[in-house]
Amino acid sequence: MMQIRSRFIAMVSVAALLAAGTGAVTLGAAPAGAAVHAVPLLGDQIQGPSGRCVTASSQADGAAVVLSSCRKNSKLQRWLLDADGTIGLAGTAELLAADPTSKLVMLAATADGNSTWFGQADKTLVNIGQSADPQHQFVLTWPGHGQLHVAARILAGEHAGWQHFTMPHTVYASTKLTNRPDSGGGGDSWALDTMTRQSSVTQLADGSYEASIVDDGGFVTVYGN
Repeated sequence: MMQIRSRFIAMVSVAALLAAGTGAVTLGAAPAGAAVHAVPLLGDQIQGPSGRCVTASSQADGAAVVLSSCRKNSKLQRWLLDADGTIGLAGTAELLAADPTSKLVMLAATADGNSTWFGQADKTLVNIGQSADPQHQFVLTWPGHGQLHVAARILAGEHAGWQHFTMPHTVYASTKLTNRPDSGGGGDSWALDTMTRQSSVTQLADGSYEASIVDDGGFVTVYGN
């Protein structure tokens, strides 16, 4: 048995379909030929471990980002998810970013890889600048106290919930696939996959959508194939 992990990224301008084990959820569907207008969204909260929210200590450049009690009217917890992958503090020019030396999370005015994020269906928030190898991703994490960090994805952290962050304007779904014919390796029947497939669709600030699929499981080869 081996672990299967994959990532799928899509930008959808008209409709985004999220299939789940119990059915399907459609977001933003429009009739064929209909004009599609951007739908700016107000900033909203990113919820992390222990039911706390990602919070800037101030609105100034270089301010530390921490987890604190969720307060719906707090300007320091209103985040905008942009199509370029940046997450900005609403009403400011400041972006959520990782310090490339210390990997502490803070606000920064510069848009680069360290301020570019991808929210995956497994509720991890991947930092693109720190994750040169997609199989060894660096994700937003909470060590249990103080400031947020960017650290390597580890199962212990995921299971403890330290690396799980629920993004705003996102629908999540999960389904179990058993004995699914594997489509890789030059054929459809060389192995059978058993895995959990997690899916998500996020509406971004410009009205477009970002989607993710994460598969976790294993495969068994078919004798003779």
